[in-house]
Amino acid sequence: MTVLYVILGILLALLILCCIPLRLDIEYDGSAKAKIKYLFFSFQLVPAKPKKNPKPEEDKKKQEKEENPILELVKQKGLPGLVALIKNLAKLLAKAGKRLMLHTVVYRMNIHAAVAGEDAAECAMQYAYVCAAVYPAVSFIKANTAKCRYNLDIAPNFEGEKTEIKCRIVMGVKPIFALYAAVPFAVGAIKTMSAGTIQRR
Repeated sequence: MTVLYVILGILLALLILCCIPLRLDIEYDGSAKAKIKYLFFSFQLVPAKPKKNPKPEEDKKKQEKEENPILELVKQKGLPGLVALIKNLAKLLAKAGKRLMLHTVVYRMNIHAAVAGEDAAECAMQYAYVCAAVYPAVSFIKANTAKCRYNLDIAPNFEGEKTEIKCRIVMGVKPIFALYAAVPFAVGAIKTMSAGTIQRR
């Protein structure tokens, strides 16, 4: 009986951990920064931490052992088979992305842009270009996520010489929903990679 309680306790703990959101924090203020946060842990994605340079001898041995997976696929399936494989994987990735977005919460999306140009006409054109890119993208995110809070401040700066852009986006998804999107993709990818025939249009 004690063993059963221990197993149930472990399962409950895992369920609780899977329901705590995994957050992605992206910031741009002249340079890009991105990190992933979960509970008290934080992992920096951009800028990436510099890796230690391997020894030349070890690097050569590693390159000799490693084979290019793309070349191997071309050898096995030929170029048309490789193209069909990539298309099929792209479809699976699109489905997984759609599932993930439906359960993603955008806690904060602050975008500030002061659009400048060489002259008034150029400034107006650049401003229209930025608006045409940003507003539809934000509308798409709002329509395809569980919740989206955003604040947009985009304006032309006729007196400035350089466009200034500042933004910060904080979004999160519960690991259980990430698994819900990742598992079907992984299964489909394995089937696609192992199958000799791929559906073609």
